[in-house]
Amino acid sequence: MLHLSFHFDRESEAPSASRPRRGGRSKSTSIPTPAPSSAPSSDPAPAPSTGTTNVPPAQTIDEETISRKRKEKSDVWPHFKRFKKDGVDKARCIYCNGVLMAPTKYGTSTLQNHKDSCLEKIEKGELIVDHLSSSRGQVHTLGTWKFDQIDARRALAEMIIVDELPFRYVEHEGFKRFMARVCPMFVLPSCQTVREDCIKVFFENRELLKDYFKTKCLGMVSLTTDTWTSLSNLNYMCITAHFIGRDWKLHKRIINFVQVTKHSGSEIGKQLASCLVEWGIRKVFCITMDNASVNDVVAIHMKEQLKEWGSDILDGKYLQMRCVAHIINLAVKDGLKETGKSVERVRESVKWVKSTPARSRKFKDCIEFEKIVSKKFVSLDVATRWNSTYLMLESAKPFEKAFQTLARNDKKFKKHLNEKKIWK
Repeated sequence: MLHLSFHFDRESEAPSASRPRRGGRSKSTSIPTPAPSSAPSSDPAPAPSTGTTNVPPAQTIDEETISRKRKEKSDVWPHFKRFKKDGVDKARCIYCNGVLMAPTKYGTSTLQNHKDSCLEKIEKGELIVDHLSSSRGQVHTLGTWKFDQIDARRALAEMIIVDELPFRYVEHEGFKRFMARVCPMFVLPSCQTVREDCIKVFFENRELLKDYFKTKCLGMVSLTTDTWTSLSNLNYMCITAHFIGRDWKLHKRIINFVQVTKHSGSEIGKQLASCLVEWGIRKVFCITMDNASVNDVVAIHMKEQLKEWGSDILDGKYLQMRCVAHIINLAVKDGLKETGKSVERVRESVKWVKSTPARSRKFKDCIEFEKIVSKKFVSLDVATRWNSTYLMLESAKPFEKAFQTLARNDKKFKKHLNEKKIWK
């Protein structure tokens, strides 16, 4: 581009008698000399021109312009962006954002050396160039980078935590091949080391959150609790803190996930108070819990604890907040009792279809036979979430004919529904 622009400028300019040629010799017109006179002249002969004081200013400017254009033809300029600051010519490296002096009269050897150094670092992996798209095309965001095994291990642990991956993910063959291509210098840790790194990240972030509660949390902290019993009959409780930060935005953080030995109010209250002591939280505004009688005992226990700490508000009158979602779930379950058989029929049909791969395959054959087209498959509801019951009914509705075909062709399926006394 520089050569084409230079050629265009030379052709577009009118030829000048005082402009030097490309070879360096200037084209000059002949100056007429006076005829010799018979009478001797009394004036002294003019001094010979030195070639510096009598050169027209326009010629000097043209020589500088052409000289600059010639130097811009150097192969180093595509790697720099030229600019002027305080009247001084400078160049910015497109790889490392470094700024160098770039006066045209001193040549480009310094720029050339800097360019070669940056390219060598890129080949070694010590310099990364990111390309970010913009409305005008490609914008180069540049920065130096040096490989750090410890930093890479921490990033790996954060990936395992954020994406909820198993610790053995680092031992998967595909991941090993990928890392060998992307970053061969990174030594993959074992699953046990990854586990230790994740625990270390947890404790570091917990200390940061504790400090946040002490220094950056504005006002009171509100809590929400969720308790349930697992399939193995183990009781668990999750405690979430809700607070307003200095950015005046509502934040929430899970501060405890603990196993509860007994699903009783006194035991849950003790675990909740112990969690607040561990985090150094004393100012609690309200606690949102399920609308269950066991939580009334929890509220009484926490009122006494906050009063002992001297941080209760209005004697704990508004401490207990009953979960609206739980109340709605109870109301919907009572309403579904009016259409209980219909919902139970759909629930048992879906449960049968999803119980084994063979049954699912047979049901899919019925779907193909009835030529039913649907992107979704049937889903089973959860007893404690009324909206999941709605989603179950919604997903099963397009497959009504497929269920009827399955009942005609599969005697075990029809017998199962008859035993439940929900088939008509």
